[in-house]
Amino acid sequence: MDDQNASDDLETLTHVQHLKAAVHYTVAKICEETGEEKHQTFSRQSIATISELTYRQIGSFAEDLELFARHAKRSMVGIDDVKLLVRKSLPLANHITQLAETLSSGTEEKKKKKPQRRKKKVSSTDPELNYQDNSTVENID
Repeated sequence: MDDQNASDDLETLTHVQHLKAAVHYTVAKICEETGEEKHQTFSRQSIATISELTYRQIGSFAEDLELFARHAKRSMVGIDDVKLLVRKSLPLANHITQLAETLSSGTEEKKKKKPQRRKKKVSSTDPELNYQDNSTVENID
């Protein structure tokens, strides 16, 4: 059993190292681009520090999002959780709200494209149905 735990720990460690490396690479690229625009250079130590802070902040955000969803008795993080997370940064909150509206309008368009079920009119004189008035019933053909 110790071998299995050691293997799981190694796999987790490797996964964390991959994530940290990806964050470090991305931060280095952003620093490089920003440095070119602003005619500045970033030392390796400053890039490493920014990377570590970014990684920790992302972890904190993930934990907060999970707690918000759990508090709402949901198992999945939703857009409302993200809006709650960024509520203190007005520019970021506005950006997230615009993205949410864009995404929701895209899903509404997809829903409109789906074929709708036909509804057929049912007469009150139909012996199979015992309705007092005319109503519509979905045709499940």
